[in-house]
Amino acid sequence: VDTSRSPALRVLNIVILVCGISMMLYVLSLATAFLVEGNFGSLFRRRRMERRIAGFTGHFVVCGAGETGSLVLDELGKTGASAVVVESKADRLAALKDRPGLATVEGDATDLETLERAGLLRASCVVAALPHEKDNLVITVLVRQNNPGIRIVARHVDAAMADRLKKAGADATVSPTAIGGMRLASEAVRPHVVGFLDQM
Repeated sequence: VDTSRSPALRVLNIVILVCGISMMLYVLSLATAFLVEGNFGSLFRRRRMERRIAGFTGHFVVCGAGETGSLVLDELGKTGASAVVVESKADRLAALKDRPGLATVEGDATDLETLERAGLLRASCVVAALPHEKDNLVITVLVRQNNPGIRIVARHVDAAMADRLKKAGADATVSPTAIGGMRLASEAVRPHVVGFLDQM
């Protein structure tokens, strides 16, 4: 069909051409935004955090930002100590991003490369606060092998695991369940003594 003799077809061709170009530009802009805000954005944030961690010396490395790990971070924050938290869940790290003196590393704390990104070789102490005891045992072994002079504090629930953690290189082991039970009993039997010790 000769479009030069049919104004309607000419208009239709122009409309199709404009729509095609518009759709192509839209898809291109979405792809560009994804690259910039997604990959490049996360890469930039990671590089900035790595530079910040590189300036830490004698800091604390806290493995896990769950219930126990977050309480550890609260106490470290009160003392003004510098700390790096290693956590595999991005949402937990997002909740901690505005804390002063705290850097974050997203990754598996049982992986040596992840621990090295947290400044393992320059740290003074590692707190293994993951919910699974076997993971804390792996962390203890990795840390002790790669930084013999560092202090290691590990979380456990099973009493038998405390001995295994110490044999693996942990300097101290803590059972939140046991401590919680002792605290409940103390609050019931001698609340005045507990209050005094808390103030001290």
